[in-house]
Amino acid sequence: MPRRGDDLDLGAALSVPPDRATDFMASVWAWMAGGVLISAAAAWSAAYLPAVSRALFTDQGLTGVGWMVTLAPLLIVLPLSASITRLSPAVAAMMFLSYAALVGLSLGGLVMAYSGHDLALALVCVAAGFGVMAALGAVTRIDLGGLGVFMTMSVVTLLLAMVANLFLRSSPLDLAICAMGALIFAGLTAFDVQRLRRLAAEGWNGAPRPAVMGGLTLYLDLLNLFLFALRLTGRRR
Repeated sequence: MPRRGDDLDLGAALSVPPDRATDFMASVWAWMAGGVLISAAAAWSAAYLPAVSRALFTDQGLTGVGWMVTLAPLLIVLPLSASITRLSPAVAAMMFLSYAALVGLSLGGLVMAYSGHDLALALVCVAAGFGVMAALGAVTRIDLGGLGVFMTMSVVTLLLAMVANLFLRSSPLDLAICAMGALIFAGLTAFDVQRLRRLAAEGWNGAPRPAVMGGLTLYLDLLNLFLFALRLTGRRR
């Protein structure tokens, strides 16, 4: 998960001119929404277009191409996070949109594995939770920096628990991991929205790269919320 250093004073962030903060956040939300729509279209294509699904999946699992599509997002998101300030706006945008498309293709297997009802239920729950936490991050005057640090550290614990459960295969632990993951990324959503508002206080001048990175961050929060919620509420076919 990309994270960005934050040493701005909360009072300075909350005193940023409303128009500038609004313009910046509108740009961030537009990038996030674009990424979500691209991922949704790619996931639908992977699940329902026979030529695409045959190229990615078999009855035994992923094909060679499917493995490359699944692993490729890591080769994009890490360089994008590390070098965002050095990339041209066009390259940053292309990398983000490519990342969203590849993630969507890799999610095609989930679309096939769960019923439409389960997918819709997870989507409604996630949309409601994400909206509430984003609104909280946008309006609260409480500094959520401490929450962000705690949640970021909790991601490490979550990853270790997920790796351990690959060997233990414990259903109760898997349920606990899903619940923990949903809570962690809900908290990170509020923290990230507040942090992005602070970014406007740095003097954002309309350059697209910070907005692309902000869109990617919220996209990842939403994606992880959806994946954990789907595992909590849905049953595989």
